[in-house]
Amino acid sequence: MIDKFHNSEFVEKTAKFAILVYTFTFLICNLIAMNFGNNNYIPFLNVISDLGLDEYNPITIFFDLACVTTGLSLMPFSFYLLHIIKKGTEDNRIIRNIRSIRICTHIAFLSSIAANIGFIGVGIFSLERNFLGIHDYSAAIILLGFSFLTFSMGLLIIRYRVKIPSLFGICGFLVTFILLFVYIIFRFTNFTIAPIYEWIWLFFVIVWTWILIFYVLNKSEFFKNNNFIHTYIIPRKFRKKSKVKFNFS
Repeated sequence: MIDKFHNSEFVEKTAKFAILVYTFTFLICNLIAMNFGNNNYIPFLNVISDLGLDEYNPITIFFDLACVTTGLSLMPFSFYLLHIIKKGTEDNRIIRNIRSIRICTHIAFLSSIAANIGFIGVGIFSLERNFLGIHDYSAAIILLGFSFLTFSMGLLIIRYRVKIPSLFGICGFLVTFILLFVYIIFRFTNFTIAPIYEWIWLFFVIVWTWILIFYVLNKSEFFKNNNFIHTYIIPRKFRKKSKVKFNFS
């Protein structure tokens, strides 16, 4: 099973399936809730979790299943991301600051695993089945998990110039930092966080993560050349002589 998680074709299929299922179901459930729900449901004014309540969404089962499916289907990518960066650094000893790369990578890995578990928890324990507040904890894990994934991978992209646009990394790093900072201020000042803040936060971290998935899994020239980590982190005396390549198979 672990070998499949290291196979780019398998990971690409599961990741695209997760994105397709969640996006399609999310849009359909919003349309159904707005037009056929017993209570008035308005996106950005209701929390996203209201899609798991029968009074708002007559087809809550579809939203719940989509959350569980998304969490399970994104698991392979978490292991794949860890695998390609870890293998690249282990195979090339002349790369400096390997420890800091590993720290960022493992934070990203554990955060993505946590976010996926949060998706599964939200689906199983919707607001209709919010035993012991498990749904609330699961929703918080999704937000924090994807936030730390975005933060750590953004830092990795900026610091080591992996062949993903630096602007993408800067955007992920800064916006996540601002969102977390505002959240902490709200919590310590006892202000109520408006539902629209939850929508903005969740949309940003999930969309950023999905774009990251496509960057990592696409069939671009960057993967054919097998250069995941830019020569910027290779000492100057090795740059001209070194023919370092990274194997992503």
